[in-house]
Amino acid sequence: MMMFSLVIGMVSSSSTNRKIDIIAHRGAPNLRPEHTYESYLVALQQGADYIELDLMVTKDNVLVSTHSFELSEVTNVANLTKFSDRKKIVSVDGKQYNGWFINDFTFAELQELRVNERFSIRNQAFNGLFTMPSLEQVLQYLNALSLPNKVKLYVETKHPNYFENTLGLNMIETLVDTLNKYAYLETTMFQSFESTSLKKLKSVLEKNNLKSLGLVMLIEPNRVQNDTGVYYEEYLEAKGLDEIAKVATGIGPFWGMVNKKWVEECHKRNLIVHPYTFRSEGYFLQRTKTFNSFEEFITQFIEYGVDGFFTEDIELTKKIIADYYKGKTSYIQHFILVILVALVATIGGATLMWGLLHNCKSSRHQPLVEEKVASISTEDMKTVR
Repeated sequence: MMMFSLVIGMVSSSSTNRKIDIIAHRGAPNLRPEHTYESYLVALQQGADYIELDLMVTKDNVLVSTHSFELSEVTNVANLTKFSDRKKIVSVDGKQYNGWFINDFTFAELQELRVNERFSIRNQAFNGLFTMPSLEQVLQYLNALSLPNKVKLYVETKHPNYFENTLGLNMIETLVDTLNKYAYLETTMFQSFESTSLKKLKSVLEKNNLKSLGLVMLIEPNRVQNDTGVYYEEYLEAKGLDEIAKVATGIGPFWGMVNKKWVEECHKRNLIVHPYTFRSEGYFLQRTKTFNSFEEFITQFIEYGVDGFFTEDIELTKKIIADYYKGKTSYIQHFILVILVALVATIGGATLMWGLLHNCKSSRHQPLVEEKVASISTEDMKTVR
């Protein structure tokens, strides 16, 4: 019985101990406007493993946390006549935008803007209440929270080559210096859609004998890498994965590019796999054209073997993962219990046979429950065998 208890314990442990990272994509944007102090705070309160930051650069070379190069997507800039003359058409990384652009504003001017919710289907009650923070302010804010453990960050360099070419800013060195200043470098995972950005990060870190949590190459379908001209789909092949493994420690694919075999190929090269982006609302699930529920969505990728999720619903993602492994463990324990009962029944049957043989030989008719295995003679044992 002790042996079977150990087996059950070992299987239960192996089923529940696989760590799946919860990456708070832009904080908790299903509850607060993305990339605000409040969004990050909610994500931390909900137990996210990482807080994701998207970084861009202002006119006066300040790193700011925002996903939107064009400011009207997430701020009230279009309502401020003071900045109406700055609206223009700009082409960035192969896309054309019409609006107000972050590199035309100083950080002080950005502080005059207020952040709005990006998606109309989400809560609009917090529109106009929050400002857009700089990287340095975010780090100061996290330190001020005095949390027992250092917050892990997942930092993306957005359009790094564009900013370096237009503003002449060495985005990478500024980023590393700022994180190092506030002692966040060793708890930061870096990510980028541009492999040259990751190579520069790796070079700066090695040059200064510094360490981070890792470097993740982001990929998306039907797109060409802006800095190299390489199609992202090439990273789905063995040769492409070999190239990534030379620079990065992980890969962040659009979820639709992922399957189990490919995840296994990534793991063979010691690459972690963190797909994006998992949103739980029905509006987004319908757009997947694949999944009818968020549970189905998350479960599929657990079974693919991914190492984490860029999610915008932290609590629900955590619950689905916990329930998945709880159910799996219960199934395995039930299966082992059935085997165990069958074995016990078999052993019991053998014991019964020993008792019958012994009774026949000795012509005694005492109850079988009183028989002792130790009383079986050597001759009886030969007969049983």
